[in-house]
Amino acid sequence: MADLIHCVADYLEFEDIRSYLVFEAYGEIVHERISQLGEKAVNVILGSVDHEQQMASVAALSVIEIWMKGSQSFKLQGNNRQIAKNILLRKALEDENEGTRRCAVDILGNLGEADVIPTLERVSQQDTSVATRRDGTIYYPVRERAKKGLEKLRAAGK
Repeated sequence: MADLIHCVADYLEFEDIRSYLVFEAYGEIVHERISQLGEKAVNVILGSVDHEQQMASVAALSVIEIWMKGSQSFKLQGNNRQIAKNILLRKALEDENEGTRRCAVDILGNLGEADVIPTLERVSQQDTSVATRRDGTIYYPVRERAKKGLEKLRAAGK
């Protein structure tokens, strides 16, 4: 299947990136290939975070994370970096899908940047997603992820 994805990537037109994001389940191959598209793909990826399919939205967020950290071939910088960070902040606070909020919170915690702390603190106290563990205990998955992100930032001296 990975070979098929590479073949698709070789013929990919930039307008088709949104549908290509569905392949996100196949991991880094797709992320790195999209990262290789660099500046040409930035607007499409940034626009894909609000895709109607949650998997495509999460895939776009994952590509943004790779770009913000800096992949081998591309690093998001300047105004586009700030736009991407604002998208992550918005997704962490407001997205209707718990999985997308959890993904955004994870990325924010992994960035290592102090200016995301107020958002992570808010999410860690106010996110409404509730789940039940196998043992029957109730927990707040997005809140827990936000707390882990805050712990990482504090451990790094932020």
